[in-house]
Amino acid sequence: MSWDCSELSEAARLIGDLLSAPGREPEAEPAADPQGAHLGAAPTRQSHPLPSPEEEALSVSPFRGDRLEALLEGLCRRAGFMGAVVADESGLPLAATETPVDPNRVAAFSAVLGQALDKAESLLGGHLADNVSVDFNYTDKLVLRHFTMDTTSLFLAVICPQEVDERGEIELTMEQIAVLLSSA
Repeated sequence: MSWDCSELSEAARLIGDLLSAPGREPEAEPAADPQGAHLGAAPTRQSHPLPSPEEEALSVSPFRGDRLEALLEGLCRRAGFMGAVVADESGLPLAATETPVDPNRVAAFSAVLGQALDKAESLLGGHLADNVSVDFNYTDKLVLRHFTMDTTSLFLAVICPQEVDERGEIELTMEQIAVLLSSA
């Protein structure tokens, strides 16, 4: 094989760029070695740990609204969700990411579904009903999770593919939202 072929060198450089850490400059292309001695040596790259979602949100902005939106964007990026909204019990959005449905409508719908959750809880004799999922087309669903901060009822709504198990990511994000909103 001809390892000094320009196409192979360019492909190797592109793969190296794809595998490098985010935000890092691509490594310099190695000098051509006619004997192929460089092929056995593994390239040395420094490993940069990715920031946790909390660290990422705190580094975005000093404003809680911006940090809350960063948490939602991180949630969608990690889990493959199409969008997320945090709303209060009156249906006003506190933060939102890009969603296929208008975030204001998702927030208003969250308040309506939240009332249904309250009714379900009373009908079930006090058993906690805090999660509901609604299929809104053949492939996607809206999942609503109710939680409270002190005495305030909040809703986290996500839009995701029907086959996704969203529960773990939603629980993690709710904890992060609680920490973010409780900090002064």
